[in-house]
Amino acid sequence: ATAALKQRFAPDAMKLLVYQKNPFFAALKKQENMGGTNLKVPVRLGINQGQSSVFSTAQTNAYAPNFKAFEITRDSYYTVAQISGETVASTKGDLNAFVELVALELSDSLLSHTDDLAGQLFRDGTGSIGTISALPGSGVITLEEPDDVTQFEVGQVLQARITGNSTLRAALGYVISVNRPAGTVTVASSGQGGSAADPTAWAPTDDLLIQGTDDAVISGLAAWLPTTAPGSSDNFFGVNRSQDRSRLAGVVYDGTGMTIQQALINGFALGSREGAEPDMGFCSYDTFAALVNELGSKVQYTNPQAT
Repeated sequence: ATAALKQRFAPDAMKLLVYQKNPFFAALKKQENMGGTNLKVPVRLGINQGQSSVFSTAQTNAYAPNFKAFEITRDSYYTVAQISGETVASTKGDLNAFVELVALELSDSLLSHTDDLAGQLFRDGTGSIGTISALPGSGVITLEEPDDVTQFEVGQVLQARITGNSTLRAALGYVISVNRPAGTVTVASSGQGGSAADPTAWAPTDDLLIQGTDDAVISGLAAWLPTTAPGSSDNFFGVNRSQDRSRLAGVVYDGTGMTIQQALINGFALGSREGAEPDMGFCSYDTFAALVNELGSKVQYTNPQAT
């Protein structure tokens, strides 16, 4: 009778095990009607000057308000969903089954697309999703920052770029497994489903990118708020931000050597001095865990509800 038994599935049988929550992506205001090739975003960098207790001096030293304009360009980013001809044929005459199949493929594509964009929002626009720390010769890549493992999925086709320049390695790497607790990614060099092997010439300190994204993705927080002060040759969307680093490239505070609590308080204080009103913070899970342990019983955690 075994051959005649039906396969049964538990209620809600298909569990979604991919990343779904992207709070920063959700919180950002979206521009959904951008026209033309770019979008000019003017900012007022400073107010007019020319103050003095002597009228003629104030008149001589008059200085007009300082305006800048970021000229934001658009980037294209595509996700493709595939439904095989055989699958289409197998649902012929069953409209509901076909609609559900299409809905599943499209929702998967949207989820994959959103995950990519959410990751890009924290990065520098170069396309890098991680950096090789070690490559021992077996196709297993140890990432420089273990948390970057969240950016990798089985099936990705990767390129490696030499650190410090725009030169891409010729060989491709095909992700065949991901060890998330260990922060490692295993690639094949011969194609999807191939055996684990190091792609030719890939080396430690190389940046890893999804093929085709080199300098062609969103300029995220690391680009808008660089930790290194912009130099005199800076040209970020048409603006040289070295004229006033804090107002044009963000307030940076180095809390190295401090407790996380101290660094946050001092950093927020500096930002507040510059006119910021911080109401949200983002950090790695390791940093968050360390902060919670550090605060201990000195703080209460609440989950405010909308009224």
